[in-house]
Amino acid sequence: MTEQAPDGMFPFFMPNTGAEKYNLKNGPGIVDLVDSRSFNTASILEEIKKYGFMCPFEPCQKHLAECDQEEFIVVCDPTSRYGEMFLLLHTEHAIKAFLSEKEEKENAAKEAEQRQEEEAASAEAARIKRENAVYVDIPILPKQYNSLTADETDDEVKNLSVRNTRPLLSFKLFCPIHIMNQEVNFGDHNTNQSECVNILPQACSTPGLGMSTKNVAVQCAPSTTSSKAQTEWHRKINIAIQYEPLGLDDFTPLNEAALIHFLRRALPLVESSLQENETVDIFCDLLANNNESSDEKHHILPSLDKEQKQWKEIHNFCNLEHSKGKMLTCIDWYPNRKDVVATSACVTSSFNERILTQEETATAHIIVWKFSIQIHPMLVLESPLDCICFRFNP
Repeated sequence: MTEQAPDGMFPFFMPNTGAEKYNLKNGPGIVDLVDSRSFNTASILEEIKKYGFMCPFEPCQKHLAECDQEEFIVVCDPTSRYGEMFLLLHTEHAIKAFLSEKEEKENAAKEAEQRQEEEAASAEAARIKRENAVYVDIPILPKQYNSLTADETDDEVKNLSVRNTRPLLSFKLFCPIHIMNQEVNFGDHNTNQSECVNILPQACSTPGLGMSTKNVAVQCAPSTTSSKAQTEWHRKINIAIQYEPLGLDDFTPLNEAALIHFLRRALPLVESSLQENETVDIFCDLLANNNESSDEKHHILPSLDKEQKQWKEIHNFCNLEHSKGKMLTCIDWYPNRKDVVATSACVTSSFNERILTQEETATAHIIVWKFSIQIHPMLVLESPLDCICFRFNP
């Protein structure tokens, strides 16, 4: 939602051509705008008097006529915080507040830039100091070992060695007597009939790596146990279910006081809805001719006189460049603005003709209009294909 503009500030719309004319743009995009720019009040009023509504500052004529400053400032806000991207500062208080805020931002930016330069200079000085540092290799000389007690010496020596924290594991291997002292060829055993597992050599895809040895202490993991569980399984069976309708005796009766409170609260809402249904016909055609029906209270258009044969068009949003000779297939209102509407202009052709030309590239446009500006569109969106339907994203 747009915010209310403070005193001394007037949001207004300026087309892209006007922004380029008054040097308010710094790029080809719509939001590529400068921060602010000052204008001479007398010269702009003279332009408004000379060109009229063709001058982009024509909506600001009233505020500029009341401006007692020699120059006014136009601030560009791409976020449209106050509803428009261009803000007119026409009072002394608003101009001073903007200039002081701008000066504070510039000072803060200069301080940040100076702080970054100091940090970069300190980092560069530290790097140069590290590169030019001279290191002296002083050998470590053994010193005489001093111990107050023998127990302290014994504890220190024990901490330097690895000690077992549990009893060692013992394994016992045995085999039948009739195969002792006999040669066994494991390749002759059938792995499918015996308990032996035949492990064949596998080619290792890992390239050779350099290996080094080091004396380290290793503590094995605690002992583990294997367990298994079986989930519960229910076999499928054929069953039949018989039901009967519920009666009043099956429901718990409501409290009389709670029921009366509910009815008193719901009765006005129900009566209001019934009266609205009797008063307003939600299925009537609001744009139908009132002369055909005697009930005129359901129509939003006035009745035609006897001499009139059609409705008179006050003004339309036809653009000679983008929508001439085309049909408007979709219209959508901007959700947060009641004076902005968008229309989709497509080539007038049937469905069969669109199928034959669907592989051809054409140019379609979605034109955004504003009621206060009837000559130039507010925004034109270009598409390589016809946009039959579109919607604003709130």
